[in-house]
Amino acid sequence: MAEEVTCNFFKLSFGEWKGLRYDIKTLAFLTEEEVAPGVLAHLVKYTSSPEQHTSRASRIDFYRICLQDDNIIDALQRDRRIELTPLALYVITHELVHIIRFSKFQQRFDLEPRERTWEETIVHNIATEILKPMNMPALQSVLSAYDPLTARSSSALDDRYLYAHDSF
Repeated sequence: MAEEVTCNFFKLSFGEWKGLRYDIKTLAFLTEEEVAPGVLAHLVKYTSSPEQHTSRASRIDFYRICLQDDNIIDALQRDRRIELTPLALYVITHELVHIIRFSKFQQRFDLEPRERTWEETIVHNIATEILKPMNMPALQSVLSAYDPLTARSSSALDDRYLYAHDSF
């Protein structure tokens, strides 16, 4: 569902969508480096090594959305208004927006902390715009709970649950 609504929002062709190289893994299938305490999802970027390609332009980026199941469960237990399906939909949509922005060079992957905060606000706003039209009653609780501008006052989010992005 997250892939479909995100693809439609960005008006990506089938070929463009298939050109985005990513996968989604849960905690049980993550490497030690992909585990990120205190976040719901961790986006990791892998780039093919220079030896595999003759030019910088031919290098291939691959993204992995690393779902941190234990932190997702903690978030659900902290705020009973939050339900798993709308939370998962938001988290995956949020990360897909990052991947599209990075892939289309709308944003650099390696941001400074201050730039990351701004990027998270932009991505949250885009994810909200994508998901608002959906007819899923519990989704509104998720969107407001994870709004970076109001999250400090929400019981569903604290500073530990910001998204992390790393490059290897």
